[in-house]
Amino acid sequence: METIKTTYDTLPVQIDYLIQEVSEIKDILMTRIEKPEEIPKFMNKEQALKYIRKQGYEISSSKFYKMSAKDSIPCHRSGRKLYFFCRRIRRVDKKTI
Repeated sequence: METIKTTYDTLPVQIDYLIQEVSEIKDILMTRIEKPEEIPKFMNKEQALKYIRKQGYEISSSKFYKMSAKDSIPCHRSGRKLYFFCRRIRRVDKKTI
């Protein structure tokens, strides 16, 4: 749009133009920004298994459970539930899996 002196008569057109420009800038910025996935501090078995698979390890659910029972994969037990720390899972050696 060409530069036009803003008057009361041209004000609505100028505002519409600015709204359009801001919207385009916002769209460009939103496509460039990737929101990182939040990793919870504690993970249950399904979340931990999904996290390990995202790290590139191929592991079955039953093998994962057996490894956590042998403490090859560190976990915390609360009753019948298992909880895993993300930072401790990252330290698991590839040879272990």
